[in-house]
Amino acid sequence: MTAPCVLLTGASGGIGLALCDALGALGARVWLLGRSEERLQAAAARLGEAGGEPRPMTADLGERGAAAEVATRVLAEGSGLDWAIQNAGIVETAPVGSAAADDSHARRLMQVNFHAPRELTQRLLPGLEASTRGQVLFVASSAALGGAPYVAGYAASKHALLGWARCAALDLRGRVGGQALCPHFVDSPMTDAGARFVADRTGRSLEAVKEEYARLNPSGTLVTPAEVASAALQLLQGERTGRVLELPGGGERVVVEPGIAPPASNPPK
Repeated sequence: MTAPCVLLTGASGGIGLALCDALGALGARVWLLGRSEERLQAAAARLGEAGGEPRPMTADLGERGAAAEVATRVLAEGSGLDWAIQNAGIVETAPVGSAAADDSHARRLMQVNFHAPRELTQRLLPGLEASTRGQVLFVASSAALGGAPYVAGYAASKHALLGWARCAALDLRGRVGGQALCPHFVDSPMTDAGARFVADRTGRSLEAVKEEYARLNPSGTLVTPAEVASAALQLLQGERTGRVLELPGGGERVVVEPGIAPPASNPPK
């Protein structure tokens, strides 16, 4: 089997870099998306060293219109597209009722974590449908499965992403696979950012907050980016049936039930 052609958003973060390692080991040709040119070049070097063919592209998915520009460039290149890994995301912590939890906060989170992957997926469908192994993988979060203090806007955006991913998998069944990952707290820069907010607010140390996050995970440890990357490849290289995997840490993988449900005879009103 030839190496896959892949689009990876959020390529220069913790999970993104682990995906660079995993995709590089497959010899994949990868469009690497990120906001920072410097960090993106580092990710490209990492993927190249692992054996892949990097194609870095600087883009800010927080800007409206960016997803359309990215899709146009990828499809115009004409080398095909097998997998789209929707990994880009941001977390901005603000408790409900605080001045920080305003309209701009919620809309920014929805744009990056939901609208950008939604639009990008829609626009990439012609390329994915042309592939015999076309798949979209959405990196959601355990926040899509429940709630937690300080992250109402973030959790709402991930609930939206997971709900849309489940429906998209049903609509596209037989044409493009749709899968989703829901990792619990990951040992990543994004988790560090949220932990700093809590540390500043409570007067605790960053290390103490991260230790609490680890205790909150079912495994008692933070999920590693490598665990997420391994689970991602399991889904992408498997059958093109919609699945939702929860990653509690410690190498465990749990299929979320009811997962992607069969279509109802009458859609809910």
